Amino acid sequence: MTTHSTWGAAEDNPYRDLLSAGEKSIRNSYSLDRTKILQDLLVLERILTEGYSGYDALQSEGFDWPAFFQGMASDISSQEKWRQREFLDLLREYIGRVPDLHLGLFFHNQWIPCHHPDRVFFTGIKVRKEPGLPLRIIDGPRNHSDAIGGDLVGIDGEASKEYLFETVPEKPEARDYFLGKWSHQEKPDSVHITVETKEGNQVGWEQTLHSPKVRLSGSMRRPFRMIQTPFPKIEIRTFSTLVGLDLKRFLDSADRAREREWVVVDLRGNPGGSDHYAREWLLRLHGGNSPGWKVSELISPVTLQGNVILHRWLFSRARSEAEREQSGGRLAFALEELEKAENQQMPTQWKTHDAAPVEILPNSSPFDGKLLILVDSNTGSSAETFVLMAKQYSQAIVVGENTRGMARFGEIKLYSLPNSTIRIQAGSKIFHDPTGLFTEGRGFVPDYWLEGSEPISEIVERLELTASGD
Repeated sequence: MTTHSTWGAAEDNPYRDLLSAGEKSIRNSYSLDRTKILQDLLVLERILTEGYSGYDALQSEGFDWPAFFQGMASDISSQEKWRQREFLDLLREYIGRVPDLHLGLFFHNQWIPCHHPDRVFFTGIKVRKEPGLPLRIIDGPRNHSDAIGGDLVGIDGEASKEYLFETVPEKPEARDYFLGKWSHQEKPDSVHITVETKEGNQVGWEQTLHSPKVRLSGSMRRPFRMIQTPFPKIEIRTFSTLVGLDLKRFLDSADRAREREWVVVDLRGNPGGSDHYAREWLLRLHGGNSPGWKVSELISPVTLQGNVILHRWLFSRARSEAEREQSGGRLAFALEELEKAENQQMPTQWKTHDAAPVEILPNSSPFDGKLLILVDSNTGSSAETFVLMAKQYSQAIVVGENTRGMARFGEIKLYSLPNSTIRIQAGSKIFHDPTGLFTEGRGFVPDYWLEGSEPISEIVERLELTASGD
């Protein structure tokens, strides 16, 4: 297949060819002939090959992009007429094959999930491992109280570590675990539990699974809140630049917390935004010292147009005068960058951004305490970048559940397919993980899993007890 040069004579300018499509409104459902849908596919190919940071990286890892585009072209050619919903379903199927949770679709201004990330589901059973002893049940369902104090034989007939999820121990020299399993299903099947009771009898039952209760639910909370006692607990629910004042308060909280023995950052429910705030907060907390990290950014006529379309969309959705002013400024800057690149005929290029020290308060000392980070499966994107950076400091401890798993390719741009008007979002940056701890679709696994909403003070006490026993 060829790319943008084959469609639309009016779109010959590679710095402007995507903008008109981005201005179209979403129309009601209607039929398009396959020629129009194939034109949309050509535009999608241009977006991904020239504007998506994951294209080359995934290809080098074995992802077959030619088969991706050829397969979609073959499916489109198989029928004469396509309704928007039918094409949306086809796009969703194919994009779901790309291992990148950021790569996705919007339809009627609604986000359309294309991927099913891995999550952990718990059984409600807790076990303990002490030196020289088997795994022992220390907590479980009320209707199986006879299993308490018994030895775990297996789950689904297996005695595998993959069912064990370590939590903060309640006893020195012991290791405590929740029993559960990974699944990408919303309602995974139950598991069979087998236990040998204290009396020597073997019992078994089918146990249903549930999501960890540590996960935040409901609507958006206050973007930022800081509680000072008994230690600084900082809640930051978004890194979106639309809440600029709250993000400034968040950055200032690092200076206020640096002298404390424990600092807690609650990132649950934080879907991300700008990674700038994660980086600067950590550098300010640690006195400007940086362990080093790298981001590669793709800059091309496609990404520059995608940035304009994104900020036009954000400006149209601004809810207040302050938001409109802020969004309008970013849109003006995006247009200015595009015009500058067009005037200079700037070629496609990659830029590397490395960590650099930031200016800190005079006479301040580096952070010498512990940083406890609370996460859930809705902690995503640049909030995961916060975890990535924090884990490079020895003081960081992550608790909760695994994060969203959408932090490898980020800094999204927005595009619109010209005929179906379905919108595509694609990342323009690669966030390199020097820790090797991140997996796309699974995220960061916490150091300690939490099943419920235990008081943070109790978790800190148990962590201190664990440290004293080492």
